[in-house]
Amino acid sequence: MQRRLTIQDIAKIAGVSASTVSRSLNDSSLVADATKERIRRIAEKGNFSFNATARSLVTRRTGNLGLICPDSFDEYQYSLHLTLLINAIRRLAESQELDLIVKFRFDAKGRNSISHLLSSRKVDALIVITPDITAEEVAEIHSHRIPVVFVQAIPPNIDLTNEDYVFADHVSGGTMATDHLIRLGHRRILCFSVDTPEGSFRERTQGYIQAHHDHGIPVDETLVVAGDGTFEFGYDFVTRHAELFRSGVTGIFSQTDIMALGAIEGFWDIDMAVPDDVAVVSYDDIGFGKDFRPRLTTVHQPRDRLAVAAVNRLSQALGFDAESPGKPDMERLQRRVQPHLVVRESCGAERGTTTKRFPGT
Repeated sequence: MQRRLTIQDIAKIAGVSASTVSRSLNDSSLVADATKERIRRIAEKGNFSFNATARSLVTRRTGNLGLICPDSFDEYQYSLHLTLLINAIRRLAESQELDLIVKFRFDAKGRNSISHLLSSRKVDALIVITPDITAEEVAEIHSHRIPVVFVQAIPPNIDLTNEDYVFADHVSGGTMATDHLIRLGHRRILCFSVDTPEGSFRERTQGYIQAHHDHGIPVDETLVVAGDGTFEFGYDFVTRHAELFRSGVTGIFSQTDIMALGAIEGFWDIDMAVPDDVAVVSYDDIGFGKDFRPRLTTVHQPRDRLAVAAVNRLSQALGFDAESPGKPDMERLQRRVQPHLVVRESCGAERGTTTKRFPGT
């Protein structure tokens, strides 16, 4: 069996230093493209597998990204969408020879995970998907001079002016969901929001209001109801307020798929049907909404694009180069990614599955 090449073997064959080999295999901008390509060909021909320990010795980096998820992640209604997002981030990180360390904000011992990861030097960068992070924690991250990207959850108490972030455009998402119902002829539309200071749900409600304004329809604030995001909330609200739907509310915009599925179950128990009596459009596209009947019309969150933007930003900022500990001149990543509406059966518009986008998105 042919022996696998080491970094030192590749360096000797290529006539360069071991650090140049390391930089080349990590696509450092400090190495000429022709040199990087020549080294990659040697590595591939020699069946080389870049060892994380070797990389750490050469670059003084761990090759680990830390991901801080909310403490509510173990609650069913929150875990579904976030699990899909984390999986997308993990797949992309691994494709770039990076490992992902996923932590709650506070670990099982009650320690602050951000402080622990930083003080123990276990990670090179952080991805934050919890809205509960404090200004003090952000300052601590910056004091360690490591890059951080905020993804998905919009923290309500953090000034993001000088931070890297990538979020879905939730105002657009809320607008397209409500606009779709209005274009189907609905005028009294109930909005299920979530009782949280996290910014994305507030933005979805802004979109609900914007769609009404766009069509010249007054907003009935009594139809905006804040729940806890659960299946039980959707079910209980519908079964306890049956008269609301029998007296003219013909549509629901639910800001989570889980609440929407609970509402649909509730309609069965009050002898009303979706979409024949009430149309439902929801938000997240967690996957199994398409397996229920009626299949769920929903706003798809662009998880893959959020993951690509975040991981690429951190990989670019790091460079895995001991002589380049960050690139302060890099332009900030401050991006809003467009969601799109997946039209299925619960809104009454389609009996199959189609995808609709706003013009220009």
